[in-house]
Amino acid sequence: MKYLKLFENFDGEDPIWIITSALDPVEVDEIPFHENFKDTSMFQMFGLNDIPSDDKLNHLKSWLEEEGYYSIIHVHKNYNNNRIIVTDKPIKEACIDWLNKNYSGMESVESKDYPGYVLYRYEPKENILFYDKKNEKAHIRYDLFWSFFENYFGLNSKGIKGIIERWLSESYNLSVITTGNFYKHEVHRLSE
Repeated sequence: MKYLKLFENFDGEDPIWIITSALDPVEVDEIPFHENFKDTSMFQMFGLNDIPSDDKLNHLKSWLEEEGYYSIIHVHKNYNNNRIIVTDKPIKEACIDWLNKNYSGMESVESKDYPGYVLYRYEPKENILFYDKKNEKAHIRYDLFWSFFENYFGLNSKGIKGIIERWLSESYNLSVITTGNFYKHEVHRLSE
């Protein structure tokens, strides 16, 4: 499918037009993020129906950079989920924006069963993160945070921890030495 450019954006080229033009004849479609990840409006994700040449991918990367975009390109010969994610900020900054947009303003509650732990959530018994004050360690829900950064952006543990620790410091004024993650079914331990 060819993408026809609408000349409404005079500030720069639209990412889908750049990607479609740079990778032609590969078909490009904008695809949504999974709904579990809430508001992802700071990112655009595109799926590819084929694997472009390295020359085309290099051209695409430099063209996006020239237009002021940042991208993550996941294209592998033995991988059927080839995609490109584009944002107008550095990826880590856009990830902080995503955290702020979706997880700011959570209620903090002292754990009744585990002294020294603070629970963060929007709804009772639906803990999103908990903080061990004594050891300055934050535990976050894997399915809400970690998997988003790992699966969509290909970030490693160190990169994910850096983003989350910075966000916790800036948004919740938490001093964090380290972060860990937990799964929703493990929350029952701290679920008052």
